[in-house]
Amino acid sequence: MGQFDQAPDQSHDLGGKLITVATSVRPEWIDYNDHMTESAYLKLFGDATDVILARIGAGFDYVATGYSYYTVETHICHLGQARLDESVEVRSRALAADSKRLHLLHEMTNPATGSMIASGEHMLVHVDARTGTSVTGPANVLAQVQALVAQQAHLPPPANQGRQIRMPG
Repeated sequence: MGQFDQAPDQSHDLGGKLITVATSVRPEWIDYNDHMTESAYLKLFGDATDVILARIGAGFDYVATGYSYYTVETHICHLGQARLDESVEVRSRALAADSKRLHLLHEMTNPATGSMIASGEHMLVHVDARTGTSVTGPANVLAQVQALVAQQAHLPPPANQGRQIRMPG
């Protein structure tokens, strides 16, 4: 898990979404356009995923047993800008899960304005890290995954879910 200016409060719910990252934009995240660079978005979304994994019992101790969730697909939509020293939060939800897969959506916002800066949609697969193959997760982790999905099932579908990159025409 990444290091944050402020440790996210995993029990805090904002409209059903978990605040998984709360930080400010650091100088090393700024690009030549004077706003947060693409890799920093992915870093913060990856940190948010780590918070979710810890919440469901698949954190560092779990990884030490030889199992993990690997991200197999990511889609980031850049919707605004984050500038040096501005505060950002990532609000996360588990959209769906089965015995091997976990579908997450993270939304990065500016907490001062409430405006969305970016969204990150991620598909993770449960793996046996020793063999590099997908395997069914253990019952205790799957129960936590399903509980999180159920807690957030009342939320409307995210606007950016399932988007494709394509040119009109």
